[in-house]
Amino acid sequence: MNSYGRSFASPLEYYSIMRNQTVIKLKSLYKKIKPVVRVSFLKSEKFFGKGIAELLLLIDKYSTIQKACKSMKMSYSKAWKIIDRLEKELGFKVLETKAGGKKGGESFLTDEAKDLLMRYSRMSKDFDKYIIKVYKKYFLS
Repeated sequence: MNSYGRSFASPLEYYSIMRNQTVIKLKSLYKKIKPVVRVSFLKSEKFFGKGIAELLLLIDKYSTIQKACKSMKMSYSKAWKIIDRLEKELGFKVLETKAGGKKGGESFLTDEAKDLLMRYSRMSKDFDKYIIKVYKKYFLS
């Protein structure tokens, strides 16, 4: 007799029942969580991903690196290091800049950078859909 007050015909029957109860508990948990995948590009090291994409989108939104950095709580010098490395790895400019005056400078994304962001965004959305499909196959079926 076990702790449930029931006798089992064999250890196999006991483990089968316990496994089923565990699976039911886990499926309940798995319905409440979701997988997250980060899509990045790399050569020898990672050089482009969600954070850098966000930086570029904010530069596009505000037309200044300074405001984009402030929004992300990132130092201006760090942003420039990221942009310089990104341009080096990609082999093209991602920003066009105008030196500031009283109002400060302006920065604009190049057409190549806009194309990169558009493709990255679409690819990321496809990955998100695919990972949900795979997650359902392995955890919810």
